Order: sequence, then structure tokens, then C-alpha cells
Amino acid sequence: MASVKEVLMGELSACLDQTGWFATFDHTLEGVTAEQARWHDEGFENSIWEIIRHLIFWNERNLLKFKGSAPPETEFTNESTFFKTQLEDHHSQMDWEDDVNKLKGLINEWKLVLEDAHAARFDEELAEDYAWWKHIANMNLHNAYHLGQVAYLRKRQGAWKPVEWD
Repeated sequence: MASVKEVLMGELSACLDQTGWFATFDHTLEGVTAEQARWHDEGFENSIWEIIRHLIFWNERNLLKFKGSAPPETEFTNESTFFKTQLEDHHSQMDWEDDVNKLKGLINEWKLVLEDAHAARFDEELAEDYAWWKHIANMNLHNAYHLGQVAYLRKRQGAWKPVEWD
């Protein structure tokens, strides 16, 4: 039977770069331009870029906590974690590629940190009846949920490259 660590690392890999049941971030973000990333679909609240910024926020914040560091003390709402106003000033192709690389780097760092973690770490509680293993599993589901939104937006743009399933 797989360990909690192996399951969580597998979920991270499934989101990032190991095609299985759904398209990965590597596949879904391949070839996306800054212009495509900024595009808003009518009736859909966030752009691809805003979604990526949101995921950077949560993956980075959770990683800092898991590593024992305090995330920056800042007031935020869920809406503010999409960083819509910051994208008005930082929206070049280089800015976009930096954000994509940051998200991928965070997911890879998560994998390394989990690999080095002792099994008991996953059972430590963040809150009553809420252990790290559950928090990380929910974060991975959150990543997959938003990955699906990115794929949807690419399809709406007519820019989707179908996955070649093995």
C-alpha cells in the first residue's frame, strides 16, 4: 500500500507533469502567450493569468507553513489572491513566463520537501482534526480544479492542443 507521502507526491506530479486522468500544467500552459493568459471569457470571472497567480499565492503560503516559516502577514480575501490590479502593471511575455515558472517551481519544491519529510509530519495538526496530509491533499485538489479552468479557457480561445493519451 502506498504511503501518505507517496500519494501526495503523486497528486502533485499528476497536476504538474505526469499525464494520467487529466491534462497537466505542463501540457495546459504550453505555448500560452501573455495575451492569451490575460484574456477574459464573458461570464467567467478570472483569466488564466489570474488563476496562475492565485495558485502561486496558495502553494507558496502553504509551503512556507509546512517548512515551519510564517507566511507574510497580510490581509487578503479570496478575491484579492487573483491579483487583478497587479496584472495591470506587469503583463509582458517575460512576466507571464516568470509566473508560470514560479508555479512549476513551487510544485517541484513541494515534491522535494515532501520527499524529505518524516511520516509523522503529515499527521501533525494545523487545526483540530485537520492534519497536514488532509491540507496538502485539499491543496492538490484545488490545483486540479483550477487546472481544469485553465484548460476550459484555452478551449474557449480555440487554442487547446488535445492531450495525446498513451
